[in-house]
Amino acid sequence: MRADYKEAIAALYENNVTTGKSATLFDGSSNVTRGQMAAFITRSEAVGHPISQPSQSVTFKVKEYAASEITINGKTYYFDDSVKSIFTSENKTALTGAEITATIKNGVITKVNNVVLNKAGSAEKEVVFKTNATLDSITINADAVIVKNVSITGNAIISSNVKTKVAFDGATITGDLIAEAIDGAKASLENKNASQTTPVLTIKNSQTGKVYVKRNNISIMSNTVIPEIIITATISAINIEGAVKKVTIESTAKLKITGNVNFERLLLSTAVELAFNVGGVVNYLSVLNADARITIGSGLLINTLSIPAGSTVTKIMTNYAAVASQIKAVIGGSSPSTGLPNTGGGNVAPDPVIPPEKVNEFNVKNAEELKQALKQAKAGDLIKLMAPVTTDITLIDLVMFDLNGHTLKGNVTITAPTAKGSYTFMPTGSTGTISGDLIIDAPNVNISLDGLTVEGHTVIE
Repeated sequence: MRADYKEAIAALYENNVTTGKSATLFDGSSNVTRGQMAAFITRSEAVGHPISQPSQSVTFKVKEYAASEITINGKTYYFDDSVKSIFTSENKTALTGAEITATIKNGVITKVNNVVLNKAGSAEKEVVFKTNATLDSITINADAVIVKNVSITGNAIISSNVKTKVAFDGATITGDLIAEAIDGAKASLENKNASQTTPVLTIKNSQTGKVYVKRNNISIMSNTVIPEIIITATISAINIEGAVKKVTIESTAKLKITGNVNFERLLLSTAVELAFNVGGVVNYLSVLNADARITIGSGLLINTLSIPAGSTVTKIMTNYAAVASQIKAVIGGSSPSTGLPNTGGGNVAPDPVIPPEKVNEFNVKNAEELKQALKQAKAGDLIKLMAPVTTDITLIDLVMFDLNGHTLKGNVTITAPTAKGSYTFMPTGSTGTISGDLIIDAPNVNISLDGLTVEGHTVIE
């Protein structure tokens, strides 16, 4: 049967217009007899209008396939052009034993939805799965697998069967990339043999969503920026090599992070004991739990360290005396400060932060009212938001802001290069959020940002 006739013949078969010479033979190159033609016409009239079968989902395990067709449970289905790059001769090894869920219509596989790869490679030779098709999801359920060029609209899952390495090369993952945990006895065995079970996840020339790390002692290596890595509750060791916009630590164990990093933001929301033995830069390290304890190595630079109200930098950063020169600014806590890098001194506290005396108060409900208040307010005056406001603002005079629980949707720049002393951005007890960046150019001012949440970047100039 010629390949370009297959879909048409499949439609005739589905509608009972032809039954073929046998269960497996159509014999399209033979002449048609008068009786056969009469049978075709009669059956066609019985069908009336061609019937388009509804789409159906089928799940199967791959055994064998040809260039344009696959047999599933004794029935042959043909490949739509959109899925042919999956079922190539180059992918036959990777698809050996693979579990696939596909959409079928009129005898044609029109979409491959989900793929579970079960064929493992080796240390010397990885198994490669390469396709430019779009999948809903993929699960890597075997060791030493490389996934190339695929687009995944949902999640990519790395199962506990990955022992040494897995890689994504040229892939686009719109959903999350999840490194699953090892359960029960297997996890205990892994912990006893940690040196033999440190899988390396390589992200090369690929785009991903969030990366959820549920697998202990994993190494992540990336040459592209990862939007977020979430280190979940039971993780005690992880190695990261690369750039990440945001790292969220949910671990409650003693956690050791190694590697060479460029983190835009690192958030600690739990009472974690963190040994941060990395080289590189963290732009903004935000500690949200006063019971968190951190030590950092000599190769790390931190532009801004934010600590919770009521705590101190020496309590949070247990080796602060040795690494103070590596931290450009400390904000929050009982004695926040900004400006020149601390050159050491351990428990030496800066001058206390003294709120300026309030003179005038301006209540504002929108961007225009805020603009007018900024023109009139002087140092020590208070501007209070009565509703969320969307605008960028620049503070030249050190005006206090009571965000009053609202969000200022924009960027805030504090520029007072010649001012000296102490300044409280918000009055005691006030809370609020800046959704954009906070840029501070006040090198000789100790600034308290208690109660303030900054969703963008905090830049100390």
